[in-house]
Amino acid sequence: MSITIHDEILKELKQHSRPEKAAFLASFFKTGPGEYAEGDVIWGVSVPNQRKIARKFYRLVEEEELRSLLRLDVHEARLTALFMLVQKFEKTKEMEQAGGWVDFYLKHRAHVNNWDLVDSSAHKILGPWYFNRNRQPLYDLVASEHLWDIRIAILSTYYF
Repeated sequence: MSITIHDEILKELKQHSRPEKAAFLASFFKTGPGEYAEGDVIWGVSVPNQRKIARKFYRLVEEEELRSLLRLDVHEARLTALFMLVQKFEKTKEMEQAGGWVDFYLKHRAHVNNWDLVDSSAHKILGPWYFNRNRQPLYDLVASEHLWDIRIAILSTYYF
C-alpha cells in the first residue's frame, strides 16, 4: 500500500505535535462540551510548523486530499489544508482555475469553523476574488445565521 500525500502531511503534523500545548490550545479554541468547537481534536502543532508543512506539500496535494484534510476533526489538519489552499489560489494564473478554488472554499466552508481558520484564509481567497466582482455572495454569507459564515464574509473584506 502506497503512502499518500494526505498521509505524509498527517505524519509530519503528528511529528510536530506537542501534547503539553494541546491541552492549553483545546481550551483556547473552545473544544469542550457545548463550546463552539466541540469535538475538535488539537495536536498542539505550532502555526510556523503548519506553514512549513503547507509550503512543502501545496504543489503536490490534490483537491481530494485537501477535501479529506478539511473534513478531519484535527484542527491543525484543517488549518494546514487552508494554508495550502491559499497558496494554490495565490499561485494560480488562470482565472477559471482560481474561481474553482473559490468555489472549493465556499463549498467546504462548514469545515472553516474556528476564528483562526477563517482569519487565515477568507481575506486571502474570497477578498481578492470578490474585490472587483459582484459581492452578492459575501452579502449572502453575512446574512446567514451561522457564526462562521458571517465571520468569513466580514474577514473577506479585509482585502478591500
